[in-house]
Amino acid sequence: MNESELPGTGARGGGVLRSVLPTLIDVFVPVVVYFVLRGFGVASFWALTIGASVSVVSVLVGVFGRRRLDGVPLLVLLMFSVGIAITFLTHDPRILLVKPSFFFVVVGGYMVVSCFLGRPLMYEFIRPVAAGGDAESLARFELTWEQVPRFRKMVYIMTVVWGVTWIGESLVRVVVVYSFPQGRVGEALIWTVVALVVCLLPALVFTFVGGRRMLSVGAAFNETIDQDELAHRTRQVAR
Repeated sequence: MNESELPGTGARGGGVLRSVLPTLIDVFVPVVVYFVLRGFGVASFWALTIGASVSVVSVLVGVFGRRRLDGVPLLVLLMFSVGIAITFLTHDPRILLVKPSFFFVVVGGYMVVSCFLGRPLMYEFIRPVAAGGDAESLARFELTWEQVPRFRKMVYIMTVVWGVTWIGESLVRVVVVYSFPQGRVGEALIWTVVALVVCLLPALVFTFVGGRRMLSVGAAFNETIDQDELAHRTRQVAR
């Protein structure tokens, strides 16, 4: 097995980082949309609203693809609707800028809490990447999780790191946005992106370094895995 792959799989270690990519797209694309629309003379409120709609479109595409509306997409749609409604009532476009904070503080809080409720949320993110649609790969990953305490500890730590990161970024975003008056939402938007990068960079570096260690630990375990136990678990997960 190649150490650049997740435990017992053909999935590259970069899969953990790639799981963050949709979030980064949802953050940066609205910024580009906002400034393009402002360049065409569109009012700040509508430019922000249309830009924020990018994440909604992304969610809807995912919902139609899975043919079900679960917790996270529902929360995104709810936050978007509430943000638009409050903005109309208060006439303060900064509400749209802090709207992601409500979502990410919930996600971050849930990530931290999940560590005390059984399997951490990061486990659910890594599991499908590790499986790669293959029953044996999934079986190897689950056995690694169950039988290697060091691997479990790393997943727990990574979950807490990202949970705290999202909570911290949410609080920083609110402070940054409301340090600007309503008439300077464009500047506030730019600084929210700067704050996001500053907050996420340490977590991304930690994920890369920690992920490499997880791969090494998983690779070592998979060299000694019991083949009969692996075959039995593969049959179980394939059902």
